[in-house]
Amino acid sequence: MKDKDINHSYQNAEIGLNFNEFPVLSPEIWRQEAEKQLKGESFDKKLIGETYEDIQIKPIYTDEDIENIAYKNNCPGGSPFLRGNNPAGYVIKPWEIIQEYGYFSTNDCNKAITDDAKRKSGSISIQLDKPTLLTQYPYQAGIGEIGKGGLSISTIADFAKALADVDIENVPIYISAGISALPLMSLFIAYVKRKGLNINSIRGGLSADPLAELISGGTPPASLEQAYKEMAWLTRWADSNMPKFKTISIDSSPWHNSGASATEELAFSLSTAVEYLRILTANNLPVDKITSQMRFSYSLGSHFFMEIAKLRAARVLWSKIIASCGGDEEAQKMTIHARTSAYNVTAYDPHVNILRAATEAFSGIAGGCDSLQVGYFDEAIGQPDDFSRRLAANIQIILQQECHFDKVIDPAGGSWYVEKLTDEVAQKAWRLFQEIEAKGGMLEALKDGIPQNIVAKTGTARLANLAKGKDVLIGTNAYPNPSEKMPHQKPPDYAAIYAERLKNLEAFRSGIEIKAKDDALKRLSLAADSSANNIIENAIDAAGYGATLAEIAQAIRPDKFQKISVTSIKIQRSAEMFETIRKAAENYEIKTSSLPRVFLANFGTIAQYKPRSDFATGFFQTGGFEVVDGKGYKTINEASSAALEANADIVVICSADSAYPKFAPSLAAKIKNDKPDTIILWAGNPKEFAETYKKAGIDEFIYKGANIAELLLQFAKKLGVIS
Repeated sequence: MKDKDINHSYQNAEIGLNFNEFPVLSPEIWRQEAEKQLKGESFDKKLIGETYEDIQIKPIYTDEDIENIAYKNNCPGGSPFLRGNNPAGYVIKPWEIIQEYGYFSTNDCNKAITDDAKRKSGSISIQLDKPTLLTQYPYQAGIGEIGKGGLSISTIADFAKALADVDIENVPIYISAGISALPLMSLFIAYVKRKGLNINSIRGGLSADPLAELISGGTPPASLEQAYKEMAWLTRWADSNMPKFKTISIDSSPWHNSGASATEELAFSLSTAVEYLRILTANNLPVDKITSQMRFSYSLGSHFFMEIAKLRAARVLWSKIIASCGGDEEAQKMTIHARTSAYNVTAYDPHVNILRAATEAFSGIAGGCDSLQVGYFDEAIGQPDDFSRRLAANIQIILQQECHFDKVIDPAGGSWYVEKLTDEVAQKAWRLFQEIEAKGGMLEALKDGIPQNIVAKTGTARLANLAKGKDVLIGTNAYPNPSEKMPHQKPPDYAAIYAERLKNLEAFRSGIEIKAKDDALKRLSLAADSSANNIIENAIDAAGYGATLAEIAQAIRPDKFQKISVTSIKIQRSAEMFETIRKAAENYEIKTSSLPRVFLANFGTIAQYKPRSDFATGFFQTGGFEVVDGKGYKTINEASSAALEANADIVVICSADSAYPKFAPSLAAKIKNDKPDTIILWAGNPKEFAETYKKAGIDEFIYKGANIAELLLQFAKKLGVIS
């Protein structure tokens, strides 16, 4: 910023402020002052950070950074919707608060939904188990699969039990149906009609995302061609019959939960959406009709400003794509659902997840999401209880009703940093999107493994940085609570769940008229064979007569089909590498009555050993090891005797670099002589002298930048903590 550009006079007569009294400093002057404080160290290396998006984050931004940004003066509600879809932002229509329900039992699911409804916790999102997503009969799945990860639904009666006393005319409901939504939608609409409700009034979405299911490692119950055909049938029907209900999902969470960067998430989600656009327009569906059925889902990571920029950039890029496809301004508006990250959730110190979720939720709101779902703080442990559901809802309610974030329009807008970051994210995502399109689109790129390889590289880098402590996950690889054990939750009785499901299904079948159901399924099969316009009506009719999810799916799908195979991505939580070691240490304690023990042989003065002692303590507590902190020893005999008395499996020598050569080799030799199986470590990095000291009896070195997870695993295996 130049002095002449900000030669403003800010005065307030009432309090006597005159901002002209403050000198105006240019970025050049600021940099010069910063370099003085750095005392010769590199400004770029110290103060400029680099993200996984390959974007450099500067310490200060000015209006010169956004001079060439095309949409910097874009108004809220105007194309390309950088600042949101609505001119008034959340003022007239706040973001939609959504609660997630992944209970395996229809009764438990219904109880949670109705209990939360008393607190007005928001809209409903129901998670399904794998057999339901695969449209299987319950008995086709093994014990342990039914109810795992979500609700098992087979019949119209299951919907009736799960949604009993739920006001679905006024409370939106969302369900992700996997590769195709048509069979499940038939059951849902049959239930809605049986209740005598007007389907036009139902809001929410029961949607399919075939490519997300494919990359997540699922075994598709139909060919991709068939899934696309069912998507076209349902989209055309829903446009005329359920205009407030979404049937197409573009879910980026599999990419996010594999470690993808923000730009990778954006590029792959946009390429997926364009893939669906191509298929559906080829089925004679207009662009405007297709986009009205689409809902994008983005996970919100821990980089606060990056997540804001991601959502803002997503709207700009989608508007650009749809405009080029001939879509009108309404069609260019992207519907964004955001969810707090499951990738960053930890099982240990789970209450820290509440803080993570709050900041992630805030970034989603500041980015302008249309709906938001806060993950449960204990979701890495098991199913949520009333307390964790209430906390998840209240985070959003506080942000909305106490913090008044529903009273602002594009709160990040105008920030030189956020505007520049948004533009950089959009530019990089667009280039990657074009690369995918040049390969023939998302499906062809997936067949070649291109997106999978890109994300695997980024995910590996993330985990490596976490393992080395370069990236921090509080309570996991930094500031762990050594007294905390893995929270215990009784595992579900899957055998009982399996038996109950079969019992309920048989009871349902005994109450239906078999011939009427079979006749309805025959009509559905004929309609599907001829791609008739009344396919959905026939499917709803069959569901109403008692057809199961599996029977409806079989009626509309060929008996044999060619499965498409692509390399799946690795969905995980980043904390798992540390949690595995820590849990193994707990199990070791149960077997042996003691944790693996580490003794800190502190040598010299407090000033000499304290920094290394503190580092070593945190290092081993991260893996659940017991750390015994010794006092500052003056002689080798004194330190050796204390180490042996502690009966430690590992001894870490802690002191200053200048002091180590004088005593560390001798101390290591003495301890090894008295107790040969002791692992001797040196807290520090002697670099080129490492091999020399290893020959003298030092087994390994621990220091800032070393791979903490790898070393902990190595020590745990050597001690028999992990086989």
